[in-house]
Amino acid sequence: PQPMLETGFIPADLDSAGVYISEIVCGGPGDTYEFSKGWWVLSVDEQPTPDIEALLAATKKATDAHAPPGPLERHESVAVRLGSDDGREILKGIRPDPLFWPMFEL
Repeated sequence: PQPMLETGFIPADLDSAGVYISEIVCGGPGDTYEFSKGWWVLSVDEQPTPDIEALLAATKKATDAHAPPGPLERHESVAVRLGSDDGREILKGIRPDPLFWPMFEL
């Protein structure tokens, strides 16, 4: 993808690099938990996310595993491992909110 090439970062194994974050929606979970444009989602709850299908499956699995009995109760945290273009990795705990911010592919 062009944005990656412009930064000079090309993962060693592009097929298993993770899912590239190309945009953050203001007020959304990515904004709330301070995800950054240009980072990569490497795993969700220790499930690797080499592509969008794996990210959607891991997110659904994590959300289903932490789903509360009622829709307005708080969800447990999900661990998201992110990688940057300079090789740094960070682990963030987020609370999924499938009611107001469901995970979907654009």
